[in-house]
Amino acid sequence: AAMTGAPDACLNLAAFHYHGAGVQKDLKQAMEWYTKAAEQGDKDAQFNLGAAYDDGEGVGQDHARAVHWFTKAAEQDDEDARTCLGIACANSDGVKKNPTAAARWFTLAAEKGHDDSQYKLGVA
Repeated sequence: AAMTGAPDACLNLAAFHYHGAGVQKDLKQAMEWYTKAAEQGDKDAQFNLGAAYDDGEGVGQDHARAVHWFTKAAEQDDEDARTCLGIACANSDGVKKNPTAAARWFTLAAEKGHDDSQYKLGVA
């Protein structure tokens, strides 16, 4: 199913390669499958790609690309992505420092019960 481009199948195959579950662990392959799913709008794949670019895991570290993928996931109500965007805006990671935008992203996630965003919003 992943070979036909089904986003769920691409996401699952990516996770298998990422964790080495049933296949040889291969971060490059994982990122290729996450990208295929993310480009089709899968918010979990978008978040995972953002995290990979943020950490430089399986791809070269690129905070701007991390922000791109986190934004795509955040627009689909991914609270972890919203929190990561808040952190990026607060720390100037891949975007210009913007405390107002950071607070907005933290607030969106905090209102949905995301405890890390609630904490970060309180600190801000």
